[in-house]
Amino acid sequence: MPFFVTCRTTRIVLLMMLLALGANCTCEDSPREGDSTSTASTAAITPTTIIAVVGSRTITIADLLRHIKTLPAGQRPRFVHAAQRRKLAERMIEDELFAQQARRLGLDRDPTTRMAIRQTLADAQLSRIAESLASEAEIDTKAVRAYYRDNPNRFLLPERRGVEVVSFSSKTLATAKLKQARNDPSGRFWKQLLDSQRGKTAIVGVVGPPDDPTGAHDKIPAALRRAVFALSKVGQIAPRVITIGAAHHVLRYKSRTASQTRSLADASAGIRKLLRQQEAQRRREKLVAALRKRLGVQIDKQSLESVRLPEGFDSYVPYWERDGGATP
Repeated sequence: MPFFVTCRTTRIVLLMMLLALGANCTCEDSPREGDSTSTASTAAITPTTIIAVVGSRTITIADLLRHIKTLPAGQRPRFVHAAQRRKLAERMIEDELFAQQARRLGLDRDPTTRMAIRQTLADAQLSRIAESLASEAEIDTKAVRAYYRDNPNRFLLPERRGVEVVSFSSKTLATAKLKQARNDPSGRFWKQLLDSQRGKTAIVGVVGPPDDPTGAHDKIPAALRRAVFALSKVGQIAPRVITIGAAHHVLRYKSRTASQTRSLADASAGIRKLLRQQEAQRRREKLVAALRKRLGVQIDKQSLESVRLPEGFDSYVPYWERDGGATP
């Protein structure tokens, strides 16, 4: 039978069955109450009801619902409408058509495809672990309080300082501008200098202490962080030009936010998420250890160490790390 005839037939079957599936849906395309034909059709619908036949494969109501369950929670409510379920089933039909064609071409035996299948199976096993965990809301409040009490440093928000930097390619020019800025206690010269360089060589940002890994700023080098934390008063301008490579920087200490500790109430949601992740990791490691023992694992370290990567492979840079993350 020609392909387009088969495809058309499956779509007709699909639409008929999904119309029946949507019979008792309380939405715009639902049948009216009291429609005895619709009621009879709905009563016949079960999870094993076939809604489409694609070649040798059948697609059931259970398959459709299983597919909906894999979607993000925010997308699921729209499938209360039969029209949306019909669209989803059409996509499932197309997926099945492509899958059968791929098997016919032998793509299921391709090493890359087989690797992708193994990864999907591994992800499915990890999903089972996640599904077996208590929800974040179900985590014992005593455990949350204990973690907060035992890890005080994790909830300390270090001091933050606002910094303004103007950069120059000439050290002589930078030194002259620094002198003018320091000789103007009103701050008007600095404001004019900063405004004139906005969008050019001026940088404004907030940084943390040099030893705080969370206080970095992608446009403010560590040397400038050290310089602003060496100043004692808000509004001060660093006494010297700070040279980094070919750039010469003049820096001003703009503002300060004192260190503070997050409250248990503010930190609770994050702690619950972390405890759930830790439990998932413990179960994962336990399962890996058991499987290694049961199935056995052997590693040829000598061969692994002698692998030679293709020429140029070691210098490959993903597009998201090139040109500021612009897509190709």
